Amino acid sequence: MKLKLLSGVANSSSDPIAGVVLINISMTLFAGLAVFSRQVMNAGLHPFEVVFLRTIFAGVLLLPLLALRGRSLLQARKRARSTSTRCAS
Repeated sequence: MKLKLLSGVANSSSDPIAGVVLINISMTLFAGLAVFSRQVMNAGLHPFEVVFLRTIFAGVLLLPLLALRGRSLLQARKRARSTSTRCAS
Protein backbone atom coordinates (compact mmCIF):
# COMPACT_ATOMS: atom_id res chain seq x y z
CA MET A 1 0.00 0.00 0.00
CA LYS A 2 1.85 3.08 -1.25
CA LEU A 3 0.52 6.57 -0.54
CA LYS A 4 1.01 9.14 -3.24
CA LEU A 5 0.89 12.20 -0.99
CA LEU A 6 3.91 13.95 -2.49
CA SER A 7 2.91 13.62 -6.14
CA GLY A 8 -0.07 15.97 -6.00
CA VAL A 9 -3.50 16.51 -4.54
CA ALA A 10 -5.02 13.39 -3.07
CA ASN A 11 -8.10 12.50 -5.09
CA SER A 12 -10.69 10.77 -2.92
CA SER A 13 -12.03 8.71 -5.82
CA SER A 14 -8.63 7.32 -6.83
CA ASP A 15 -6.87 7.07 -3.46
CA PRO A 16 -9.21 7.01 -0.45
CA ILE A 17 -6.43 5.88 1.89
CA ALA A 18 -4.50 9.10 1.24
CA GLY A 19 -7.63 11.11 2.06
CA VAL A 20 -8.09 9.28 5.36
CA VAL A 21 -4.42 9.81 6.26
CA LEU A 22 -4.59 13.53 5.46
CA ILE A 23 -7.77 13.99 7.49
CA ASN A 24 -6.21 12.22 10.47
CA ILE A 25 -3.09 14.37 10.22
CA SER A 26 -5.15 17.56 10.11
CA MET A 27 -7.28 16.48 13.08
CA THR A 28 -4.15 15.73 15.08
CA LEU A 29 -2.61 19.09 14.22
CA PHE A 30 -5.78 21.01 15.11
CA ALA A 31 -5.99 19.18 18.44
CA GLY A 32 -2.31 19.94 19.04
CA LEU A 33 -2.92 23.62 18.41
CA ALA A 34 -5.76 23.61 20.93
CA VAL A 35 -3.57 21.93 23.55
CA PHE A 36 -0.73 24.33 22.79
CA SER A 37 -3.06 27.31 23.18
CA ARG A 38 -4.44 26.04 26.47
CA GLN A 39 -0.98 25.42 27.90
CA VAL A 40 0.30 28.84 26.85
CA MET A 41 -2.79 30.58 28.28
CA ASN A 42 -2.28 28.74 31.58
CA ALA A 43 1.32 29.96 31.58
CA GLY A 44 0.01 33.53 31.74
CA LEU A 45 0.40 34.88 28.22
CA HIS A 46 -2.04 37.46 26.88
CA PRO A 47 -4.68 36.11 24.43
CA PHE A 48 -3.28 38.26 21.60
CA GLU A 49 0.13 36.68 22.11
CA VAL A 50 -1.46 33.23 22.03
CA VAL A 51 -3.17 33.99 18.72
CA PHE A 52 0.12 35.29 17.32
CA LEU A 53 1.97 32.15 18.40
CA ARG A 54 -0.75 29.90 16.98
CA THR A 55 -0.54 31.70 13.65
CA ILE A 56 3.25 31.43 13.53
CA PHE A 57 3.12 27.75 14.52
CA ALA A 58 0.50 26.97 11.84
CA GLY A 59 2.53 28.88 9.25
CA VAL A 60 5.65 26.88 10.07
CA LEU A 61 3.67 23.66 9.68
CA LEU A 62 2.39 24.80 6.28
CA LEU A 63 5.82 25.69 4.90
CA PRO A 64 6.65 22.11 3.78
CA LEU A 65 3.37 21.98 1.86
CA LEU A 66 4.22 25.27 0.17
CA ALA A 67 7.68 23.94 -0.68
CA LEU A 68 6.19 20.79 -2.25
CA ARG A 69 3.41 22.45 -4.23
CA GLY A 70 5.13 25.73 -5.10
CA ARG A 71 3.34 28.95 -5.97
CA SER A 72 0.35 27.11 -7.40
CA LEU A 73 -0.80 26.48 -3.82
CA LEU A 74 -1.35 30.22 -3.36
CA GLN A 75 -3.60 30.56 -6.40
CA ALA A 76 -7.32 29.82 -6.27
CA ARG A 77 -8.83 27.55 -8.89
CA LYS A 78 -12.07 28.52 -10.59
CA ARG A 79 -14.93 26.12 -10.03
CA ALA A 80 -17.86 25.56 -12.31
CA ARG A 81 -21.10 26.77 -10.80
CA SER A 82 -23.46 24.06 -9.79
CA THR A 83 -27.19 24.60 -10.11
CA SER A 84 -27.96 21.77 -7.70
CA THR A 85 -26.70 23.75 -4.70
CA ARG A 86 -29.04 26.71 -5.22
CA CYS A 87 -32.07 26.99 -2.99
CA ALA A 88 -35.48 27.06 -4.60
CA SER A 89 -37.49 30.16 -3.76
